[in-house]
Amino acid sequence: TLMATLGQQRRHKPTEQMTNLKTILNTILLISILTTFISCNGQSKKTTETKTVQSLTITIGDTVSDIGKNTDCILQDKNANYWFASNGDGAYCYDDKTLTHITDKDGLCSNFVWTIEEDTNDNLWIGTIDAGVWKFDGTNLINYTTKDGLAGNAIWKIYKDSTGEL
Repeated sequence: TLMATLGQQRRHKPTEQMTNLKTILNTILLISILTTFISCNGQSKKTTETKTVQSLTITIGDTVSDIGKNTDCILQDKNANYWFASNGDGAYCYDDKTLTHITDKDGLCSNFVWTIEEDTNDNLWIGTIDAGVWKFDGTNLINYTTKDGLAGNAIWKIYKDSTGEL
């Protein structure tokens, strides 16, 4: 009977371990979901675009022959231009003829560009590691930061939903 009792205890241990593992995984999932909702809370606020605007044309930047080594994102916009986000080298635009390099000397506040996305109004949104997000309408660059309601100035990725909203 002692062996039967030990055998029953051994059979129950994996079940208890699975229950503990499920509890831990559910806790991690709950914390992840709450963190996502809390961190996105400030981003749901609409901001007015009454900021200082820097006038830039799409021809800003220097013409170059190659792209930097740290490309994090590639986007083809509606005009068939290719945009490259470069972590440390700014952004690049290739229009099928010319490769243009856009950096902080051209108006970006940071050369650490992680992501680029296009909205339904043909505006480009450029996310940086430390200077928030930039809206580029082909002529003007407008910068949004924590002062405008962003949860943080590090923009890792800009997502577009099925309706085209960012």
